[in-house]
Amino acid sequence: MIHNKNIDDITFNDIKYLIDSNFEENKFLEYKSELQGKNEKKQILKSVCGFANSEGGLFIYGISEDKNNLKPKGVSIPNGWDKKRLQLVNIIKNGIEPNNINYKINKVDIENSDKVIILIEVKKSFNMPHRVVNAHIKDFYIRKDGQTESMEYNNLKEYFSLSEKLLTKINEFRENRIFNFYSARENNIYKTIYHAIPLSAFSSEDLDMNSLRNILIKNHDLFNGSYFPNFEGIYKESNDKFLQFYRNGIIELVYFKKGDNILLDKKNFRKFIKESFELYYELDIKSQVVFYITLVNIKGKNFDLDNVFVEKYNIYDKEREILPSNSLLLNQYDENLVERSLENIFLIFKNHFGYVE
Repeated sequence: MIHNKNIDDITFNDIKYLIDSNFEENKFLEYKSELQGKNEKKQILKSVCGFANSEGGLFIYGISEDKNNLKPKGVSIPNGWDKKRLQLVNIIKNGIEPNNINYKINKVDIENSDKVIILIEVKKSFNMPHRVVNAHIKDFYIRKDGQTESMEYNNLKEYFSLSEKLLTKINEFRENRIFNFYSARENNIYKTIYHAIPLSAFSSEDLDMNSLRNILIKNHDLFNGSYFPNFEGIYKESNDKFLQFYRNGIIELVYFKKGDNILLDKKNFRKFIKESFELYYELDIKSQVVFYITLVNIKGKNFDLDNVFVEKYNIYDKEREILPSNSLLLNQYDENLVERSLENIFLIFKNHFGYVE
């Protein structure tokens, strides 16, 4: 099925097969002819939103239906593909909320033509429901029976309930893990805990551990080729570090450090985010991923600074033992977005210890 292929591998022969076989639209596949102006923006937003709120799918832009016969009409790109692709990215980015949808855009050249077929692959979102927020539309959409339709009240109620349950599961998991590390307190040792939690972790089957081991044999940076099996999945440990990869895709990295001064390494957490995405890519985990940092056993400790601050105030809560960060939700590793987000996360930690930029 064409919607199961990697979008980068789809060729004009795949498109030709759909047309020659008069392949009908379905839950995972939608065609649209060349659209103009407001109609283009409206239709793309509805279709992308509908797929994200359902099981994902492929939107093929440039195929017309004439008396139930498919034709490769194509889409004109007078200003070139790069500008057209950027236009589509901006339409989706600015027209759907929340806008952290996992999608990919590509084109297929039509033989003997200056037009193209545009492909927009949309993955099922685990941060549903999404809605279109355009000047002409403000509505939630779902893909149903080969059509993109407005969500009914019961659908919306169910989706919001699912989102709340997912957030509850994530929080419960983190709280249990943090409590375990907090309970195992040692004198003068604090812990820095990194978590990478795919939103698909609590709604899909466990990963194939053999596939994971085969990937790690290649000396993946996160594990450095050394790991052991346990009940939860696989792990690696040393005197100052513990790394666990859970069967559902969650990654937990814990650093054990001794001393009165807490040192937070922004570069190290950025590296963790990047390497997590690299591993998820190899495992074909394509849902959004939420990242956290948690400091445990911080009572009575100071904060080592990596740059100059204006002044330091007294710490308001000197009895606090655990300091959790805000969440960082990402579709993919975007260095600029990660850097901006880390600035906010680390500023919260610094503020707790009395530092103001």
